[in-house]
Amino acid sequence: MQTSLKMKIKSYIEVFLDILFDTFIPYRVLSNTRLREWSVPANFIYSYVFNQKFQRLQLLHILRENGINDPHQIKAWWSRGLNNFGDELLAYLLARIAAVECIYDRNKSMLAIGSIIRFARDNSFVWGSGIIREDEIMEARPTCLAVRGPLTRKKMLEQDIPCPEVYGDPAMLFPLFFKPQTISGVLKIQGEPRKPLIIPHFKHDTIVPRFLEYDYQSLLVTSIGDIERVVSHISAAPSVVTSSLHGFIFCVAYGIPVSVFKLKKKGIGGDNIKFDDFCYGVGLDPIAIHEVDTIDKEQIEYLLNNARIYAPNWTPVPLLEGLNEICQTETLSAFIKNVKSGYSCHNAA
Repeated sequence: MQTSLKMKIKSYIEVFLDILFDTFIPYRVLSNTRLREWSVPANFIYSYVFNQKFQRLQLLHILRENGINDPHQIKAWWSRGLNNFGDELLAYLLARIAAVECIYDRNKSMLAIGSIIRFARDNSFVWGSGIIREDEIMEARPTCLAVRGPLTRKKMLEQDIPCPEVYGDPAMLFPLFFKPQTISGVLKIQGEPRKPLIIPHFKHDTIVPRFLEYDYQSLLVTSIGDIERVVSHISAAPSVVTSSLHGFIFCVAYGIPVSVFKLKKKGIGGDNIKFDDFCYGVGLDPIAIHEVDTIDKEQIEYLLNNARIYAPNWTPVPLLEGLNEICQTETLSAFIKNVKSGYSCHNAA
């Protein structure tokens, strides 16, 4: 059977499963059961379809614990099926800051975190996503509420797509609500000395070795608990070496010394523009990305010696107000009010 036909059949089955589950699963009832703690092994071909449903149960349970029994719903699209930390952040973020139930939407009503703006449609709202390469061509004219940085905005304007000067990856909002010691069920940070942390891009997960001298954090996640553990590990690390944009972004957000590497023989898609775009968007100069052939102890020590804290000159208020244009809830309004009253133009760690 030809590969293209196999992919089509796989896609049709995926759509069928999505419709089947969303039609017959009473999410708000089952979120009170132990079913929300389940997950399907990643080696199962449709594991991500099942695990997205379990994550929805987990998020509804979190909302209920915070007194939200009938949450507003918002539809959004993200790059699903990779189990990649950055791609899985949006639904969790919206539950925390806006108390909404985020539903995966194949019509791409909203795109946010990550280098996914190229997938937008004419009816899409873009909130904080960006381009993945310098020569990116848009095939649609979405409504831009915010983009990751000025390089993305420049590319939109070159293609006659209106785009405001509102910048920032929404992951930068995490320190405003996520303090690891206050979130139940996450990694408990003890008083013992912490090891430097290695965070490879998810495409590097199997080719970057693990060493006893360093902690290692995989960005392959299948549950809300996994997301919380990754953020907890990063926010508690003394220093970080990473090849992941969101590994870098969370270090910037939490004020953790970080150094970024790039493997010559295994790219992560696109070019370095997404790092530059993010940096410009939060008031930083472009960072040095260290290109290496392989990762060994000597390279890690070199990278750690070049790790530094980045202090962004950025306020989250315009980004949040952009979200408020399409997601008006009392929780989000209160969150924005609190941010305005207590946020300084630096990281919130």
